[in-house]
Amino acid sequence: MNAWAVVVAAGRGVRFGQPYNKVFYPLSGRSILSRSLDALAGSGLFSGVVLVLGEGDGEGYRALTESEGACPLVKRIVSGGATRQESVYRGLQAL
Repeated sequence: MNAWAVVVAAGRGVRFGQPYNKVFYPLSGRSILSRSLDALAGSGLFSGVVLVLGEGDGEGYRALTESEGACPLVKRIVSGGATRQESVYRGLQAL
């Protein structure tokens, strides 16, 4: 299979009421981001993932991979933009 996914995870968590990106928030022991990546990996449909993270979220992602394990599908990580539209565009460009 040669399908790729773009996971846009560049949010700030403002509406979520947290001082950090909501994708790092744990739900029953696993972060929202890890659960999403697990679902993509478990589907068997994808060859790779471009992960779009917000500026400053690199350290949070590194900590997440150390504590929860890295998803082998994540082949590229790119920085998101000022808007969701720009973040999606940057992810698509990385493909």
